[in-house]
Amino acid sequence: MTTLLDQIGGEAAVDAAVDIFYKKMMADDVVTPFFKNTDMDSQTRKQKLFLTTVLNGTSKGALSYMRRVH
Repeated sequence: MTTLLDQIGGEAAVDAAVDIFYKKMMADDVVTPFFKNTDMDSQTRKQKLFLTTVLNGTSKGALSYMRRVH
């Protein structure tokens, strides 16, 4: 079975999309202040892991993490 992650180009595609997203987001003067105390390397890593997990058709770790932090 091919996962959605495979269909979009795998982890490399997720990595590229997340990197582009955060680069653009952090260039926005309205959004940037909300992340002034955020470790963006850690945030980026977590977002990549979350999307990779969900797009791979699994959510066990992602859902547990999301429930705990939100």
